[in-house]
Amino acid sequence: MILKHYNAYSELKSRKRGGRKMVNYEKLNAAVKNSGLKKSFIAENLGLTPYGLAKKLTGETEFKASEMF
Repeated sequence: MILKHYNAYSELKSRKRGGRKMVNYEKLNAAVKNSGLKKSFIAENLGLTPYGLAKKLTGETEFKASEMF
């Protein structure tokens, strides 16, 4: 979808924390930056506020499956 440069499946770390796989946030943020899209545009298209997207990009909150694709 919007973050086509970031393959969510291949970038999940293999180690688990609390039974969940961890996202490589450095690569995710690099993909956002390299996409040339503004974070406000990405947030709007995901149905998030810019603040909500920022929290997801830092790992403060988790992405929903519907937000990844």
